[in-house]
Amino acid sequence: MVCEPARSAGVSAPTAGPSLAGRVAIVTAGSRGIGRGIALELGSAGAAVALSYRRDASAAEETVAAIEAGGARAIAVRADMSERSDIDALAEAALSAFGYVDIIVNSAGDGGAGMGVVDTYPAELQRLMMVYTFSAARLAQLLLPQMRARPRADIVMISSPRLGASSGSDAGHRMAIAALEALALALADDEISHGVRVNIVTSGPVLSDQAAHRARAELERERLDRGRAAHRRGALPTPADLARVVRFLVSEDASFVTGQRIVVGGPVASPETTGAA
Repeated sequence: MVCEPARSAGVSAPTAGPSLAGRVAIVTAGSRGIGRGIALELGSAGAAVALSYRRDASAAEETVAAIEAGGARAIAVRADMSERSDIDALAEAALSAFGYVDIIVNSAGDGGAGMGVVDTYPAELQRLMMVYTFSAARLAQLLLPQMRARPRADIVMISSPRLGASSGSDAGHRMAIAALEALALALADDEISHGVRVNIVTSGPVLSDQAAHRARAELERERLDRGRAAHRRGALPTPADLARVVRFLVSEDASFVTGQRIVVGGPVASPETTGAA
């Protein structure tokens, strides 16, 4: 686990929407894709951000620099969300840097091996459950006691369209996502009396940096085109579109929203193409 220092970058102008000044967020997998979009959006709203990354230190540093150029504070923490020690270290680093945490966005994910139940190795299933569900549960265990004392606190789970996919098979991934959503609903029930709001955000296909990169291959390009055609607006949502929904959910504008599953972009005919973080 490495806590990355702040670095300078070009100015990132604040975006319109509710202010999150004075808030502190942890965004897992916040250096790329959907997680990066969320980290940038929360930072542009005035929140301090502790983002985790697994391998790409350069991307994490760029994200930190962009947030700080817009006037918010940020740190990057190297953390493998399948390792309990790294999860604990992420929480500790955020508390050490900012004094408290009152927003958790669990956006870490892994595409899985694309196998059915019978063929999925137990170790692979355990790893996926750690990345998606145990990491989110562990961060809640570590941070909820102090979150309950904050004026406002929120947890958002970033889910996957593959949960309801009707074609193909990725049993480990779908099982882990289902457990993540079940955790969100359990936490929403547990924490409503403490004023902590817990919600789920998911989507159809998302045109992230990773998806665009994969689209260089002809097959992936065709799949993205099918996703666009299936979407009623004729275009795919981007990480920024999901990020604005997350910003709303953790703001005072959503004071009475908890235990909800928000789908960004609406249903699509082909749920298989995604740019998950």
